[in-house]
Amino acid sequence: MPVHHRRSGAWVPAGTVGSGGTTNPDSLPIGTDYISFATLKARAVAAGIADPDLQQVFDTLTEPKIVTMPSGVYETRRVWGKSPFYSGAQTPVRQAALLIPKVCRGIWGAGPGALGSTAGTVIRVTPMTCMSQSEGGSWFQTGGSGSGDFLLKNIHIEGTEQGNQTAAKADAPGYDGVSRKLFTNYFEQGNRSGPYVAEDVFSNGSYGNNGAPPGETFNFQIYNQSNHILRRVVTDGRRTVGGPSFSSVGITAGNSKNFQWYDCWSHHINAKTYHMVFYQTMGGKTYNCRLGDSSDLDGYGDFGVTNPTTSNPGFTGGGFNQERAGDSEHYNLNIYNNRKGPNNPDKGVHFNQSGDDWSITFDGVVHRLVDHQYCLIQDATWFNHWNKTGNPLYVSTWIPYGTNPNAITVSPTVINNGAAQYIAWSSPGYSPTVLSPYSMTAGTLNAATFDASTYG
Repeated sequence: MPVHHRRSGAWVPAGTVGSGGTTNPDSLPIGTDYISFATLKARAVAAGIADPDLQQVFDTLTEPKIVTMPSGVYETRRVWGKSPFYSGAQTPVRQAALLIPKVCRGIWGAGPGALGSTAGTVIRVTPMTCMSQSEGGSWFQTGGSGSGDFLLKNIHIEGTEQGNQTAAKADAPGYDGVSRKLFTNYFEQGNRSGPYVAEDVFSNGSYGNNGAPPGETFNFQIYNQSNHILRRVVTDGRRTVGGPSFSSVGITAGNSKNFQWYDCWSHHINAKTYHMVFYQTMGGKTYNCRLGDSSDLDGYGDFGVTNPTTSNPGFTGGGFNQERAGDSEHYNLNIYNNRKGPNNPDKGVHFNQSGDDWSITFDGVVHRLVDHQYCLIQDATWFNHWNKTGNPLYVSTWIPYGTNPNAITVSPTVINNGAAQYIAWSSPGYSPTVLSPYSMTAGTLNAATFDASTYG
């Protein structure tokens, strides 16, 4: 049985952080491995740009260094977005409002701050600058083939209002020509030659309106980056304290293996979907992560009912979603997802484990999901929003991949204090061949056949 890891220490990126560094009054590191935002801005001004925007400042970086950014609010101040653009729009130079150069080795700010506060280092997309008809893509992008190691630390990434969609596209979920423009706050493209780490990052206020692309947007998204580490990454779907939730999903990892998330928290998500997602992954692990917020029933959504209120909130985010995810382990998950409003009585599950006969290649080795169905949920807590005796963990499986058959034959195993916990398998017409120690059938808790060897 894996040993529970309480908390890891500070990360020092290999090959980039030297010894003997000092800090300035804003708690920012100083040394040969760092360069200040002020220095980069001075370069842009010296090059003839009198009032450089955020992208123009970062474009002056030519050496592999971590950029330090003191306290303040930094707006992107440029048009951006994915085509097609709305009629009369300015044509953006790039689809991201801020595209970090591949030579950059990180961004170190003065703190993640909080919702509604300008404390710390806030990177904000300037309102109404997305030129897209419907989907704005990702406004803050890092990584990509040819990039090296990267550290994102002490930063607040803030999504803002970008206006309504101007054209409907009925063949894709999320495009309705009525709701707000879709965009992901932060997208790590991965494919790095070195490690990726994010520590003490707060991301809020992206817009999404579906549990499937393109409406399935994210506050924080990591793709194609194995061995990445997230520590204390927090996402909030709201833009104001007490206001509606705009964001679809909080944190996701895709096409990655052997990564770890520590002490992360996603709350106030509204798109009838999940707070956190593993998609096409192998060996992902979470420690002490929180999903949802019981303090105010996790807020109320921007859609899902005609007039959402705190008592009838529309869609509010569910639990943890795994799709095509193998060999996953979760320690001390805290899952809270409340009942939906009286006019929208849908209830979410605590956990989803879905997949078809899918495979992925990492480091030349092919991994088939059917051979890596192991999923451990240990010492978790969850809210009994179904009001069932025994408070079973509700687990589902479903097939979002067209006509491909369901290949999940082994359910997750759920262990608290060394004892197997009750599971309610919530999937009409389908049940795994191998169940964890207990399952729920027709509302009654029943013992199920359990082969301990299946769980390693």
